[in-house]
Amino acid sequence: MPQPQHLGFHQERALGDLGQEERFVVAALRAWSAGRHPADLPVADAGASDMATPDWRSLFGKAGIAPVGAYGFDQLLCVLMRRSPQPPEIKACRCQQVSADEETLLALVGTLQCGDVFGSVGALCTWLPETTLSLALRGGQSFAEQLLAADIVLPGGPACLPEPMEARNAPWLNGPGPI
Repeated sequence: MPQPQHLGFHQERALGDLGQEERFVVAALRAWSAGRHPADLPVADAGASDMATPDWRSLFGKAGIAPVGAYGFDQLLCVLMRRSPQPPEIKACRCQQVSADEETLLALVGTLQCGDVFGSVGALCTWLPETTLSLALRGGQSFAEQLLAADIVLPGGPACLPEPMEARNAPWLNGPGPI
C-alpha cells in the first residue's frame, strides 16, 4: 500500500492554534488512543507522559454527545487502528503539537459534517483498504452527526453546505416578476 497522503497537511500545528471544537476532537482522539496502549508500549511523543489518561467517554458525556456518537467514534477508530497497514499517528495527550494524521482526521470529521461522502472516502483511503471503508464511514458519520447535535461544528462542517433553496432570493420562487 502506498505511503499515506495527508490531504495537504505536512507541517504540524500547535494545539493552541486550533479552535475549541477541534481541540475537543483532538483531546478525544488522544484519550481514546492512550486508553488503548498498555503502559509498556510507546505512544507517539511519549516523552510528554500522561499522569492520568482522561476517559474519552466522559468527555463525550460532558459535551452532550449521545452514546450513539461515542459508539461511532469508537467504531471509526477501531477500524482505522486494526485494519490499516499504517494506522494514523495520534499524539500523546499532553503533546502540544497536532500531527498530520490528526489534522486529516479533523478534516475527515468536517467533511462528514458537511455531508461530503466522496471527500470522506478520500480521507479514509489515506489509511484503509477498500474492503473496510464502509464500516469506518458508518462510524464516522454517526460521530459527525452527534457532534452536530451537540453544537460542535468543525471547520469545513455544515457551513460548506449550500443554502436551502427557500433561503435564497430566487425569483422563480416569488412568482412572476415584472414583465
